Amino acid sequence: MAGHHRRDVDELARGAFAWVSDDSETNTAVVFVHGFFGDARGTWLNFPGMIDSHVTAESFWHTSDLFFLEYPSYDRHIADNADGLLRFLAHVFPNPPPSLFRPRSLAPRSKHLVELVLRWEQLQPRVYQHLLLVGHSEGAVVIRQAMIDACQRTKGKDTLLGAHLALFAPAHRGVLVTGWVRAVMEVAGAERLLELSPAFVEMKDEDFINGVERNTDALLAKHGLPGLTARALFGCDEDLVRVQVYSNDVREECAPNEGHRSVCKPRGGYLTPFAFIERVFA
Repeated sequence: MAGHHRRDVDELARGAFAWVSDDSETNTAVVFVHGFFGDARGTWLNFPGMIDSHVTAESFWHTSDLFFLEYPSYDRHIADNADGLLRFLAHVFPNPPPSLFRPRSLAPRSKHLVELVLRWEQLQPRVYQHLLLVGHSEGAVVIRQAMIDACQRTKGKDTLLGAHLALFAPAHRGVLVTGWVRAVMEVAGAERLLELSPAFVEMKDEDFINGVERNTDALLAKHGLPGLTARALFGCDEDLVRVQVYSNDVREECAPNEGHRSVCKPRGGYLTPFAFIERVFA
């Protein structure tokens, strides 16, 4: 049975890492983009650890490599982070770096290690046929802006536009800071801190958010590309972003007992994040 192995990809994006399958039939790259104040590890907690033990569609995940992007979600504009995402994708899709598939420098001391090294050496070259972009919160806005930029720059010819989009609690229709969240912010004095964030200000700006949607819809009408549509999953207890999608998107039934931060984290008894991504690809 195939397994996944961790590889740091700091040379591509600081803090980013990958979980690479040792299945020689691997043909899919799944790129995870965290949200505001998130990170490549905490946002997607348990995805790496459960990928080989709890997935619901083994054939899909065993032939997929997972990439977890780290980016400065607080102090940069959405457009800047979209550019960063496109640069990262250019490095991994469709031709990932050969260094990802070389065994670590390690002197084999057992038959198992020898077999592992030989298995890894058989993996090159690898060319992906499919791309999934998985975003949470701000990460969804970054992905959608990246798809707009890729389409406009290449007049719809960029291969990245064939991607499937799976968005957890997307902020692509804006943030909604109300109720207990606003109360906590006021007590903690965090409201001023948030207003200093270019990304947060943009996600609150209706003109900006509506512009992303209008550009996406216009390019979709012109080119009809998969990367300009998405499926979205919100938690039933969502209270930080507007529970809305674009007119050509699909909004799934909300996940019971899950909120903004938890909806994207699989764990025992909650495998919905795996199943959701599988449905996006199906």
